[in-house]
Order: sequence, then structure tokens, then C-alpha cells
Amino acid sequence: MGRAAVLLLAALAAFGCSRRSAAPVDLAEVQAAEGPAHESWDMDMLVSEDGRPRFRLRAEHLAYYERKDSTYMVLDGAGRVAGVLYDGERDTTAWFEADRMTWFEDARRMEARGRVVVRSANGRVLESEHLEWLESARRVLTPGFARVTLVDGHLEGYGLTAREDLEDVRLATVTGSVTVTDE
Repeated sequence: MGRAAVLLLAALAAFGCSRRSAAPVDLAEVQAAEGPAHESWDMDMLVSEDGRPRFRLRAEHLAYYERKDSTYMVLDGAGRVAGVLYDGERDTTAWFEADRMTWFEDARRMEARGRVVVRSANGRVLESEHLEWLESARRVLTPGFARVTLVDGHLEGYGLTAREDLEDVRLATVTGSVTVTDE
């Protein structure tokens, strides 16, 4: 038994304690993986579609990331991030603001987080902590709680989906009140 223990210790010393050198690290790869490719301050960006304005974003800070699987921008700052949506005729559809927004360029999707407020041209107001805007579908989603203030009442609930102009509002779980008038 003593001989087996000595052989085991000799094997561990020979193979387990050998020095292995790590592969060299490329500084450009580390910087690209950890930080943004570009940054801007006091940013005002207008995105157009077929020569017409589609939306405008304003933020104190923008960080642009290029990854193997996606390209995205994070907009934030000490103040609020704000934006405007336009319809195809250059009319304003809605105004929105949040603490932070992330625009996923390839997916044409925006995530807004932190005290999200959307005001539509028709007078409706949407409030939530997390909102997703699907630009190509022209829809907004809130996976969590949302409150919609209407001209004649309000809706509250979870799992909101609506058109970006806050028409056709649907909630998976609803609470709230709406005044219905007979015509």
C-alpha cells in the first residue's frame, strides 16, 4: 500500500504539476468582445425608409456594438432617451422616452427599459418598465405590466400588444376601466 501511494504521488507530480502555457491573447479581440466599436455623445439620429423619416432617437450617449451574431446600439445617459415615430406620410405617430433603449439593427427591433412612456398622436399614453417595438411589424409589446390611459378611461394589465400608434390595444390579463357610451 505504501508503494502504491508513492507511485500515485510520483504520477501526480509528473503529470499534474506540469506547466502549461496559455494561448496568446489578441488585444483587438479582447477589446471588441468587451467594449463598443464606436461611441457618441449628445446623439440625434434620424432613420428613414424609402426617403421618408421613420423614427428619430435622441440620447446623451450611444454605444455601437458589432458582434458575430448581431449589431446593436445602446442609448442611455444621465437624462432620458427620447424618440419620435413617423408614419409613411411624415406625420408623427408617437413620442416615446425611457431610461435606456437598445436598437437591434438586423432584427429592426427596439427594447426600451426603465420608466417607459409612449404618447400617441391620438391622445393615448402607455406606461411600462419594459417595451419592445417591432419596427417592421409596426407593433409594440410589453412582456410585463402596462398601463394605457385612454381619452375616456384606462386599461391596466400584463402582456400588452398594440399597433405602434397605440390603436388595437390587447392585454393578456386585463384590469382597469373604460366608459362605454351608447350611440
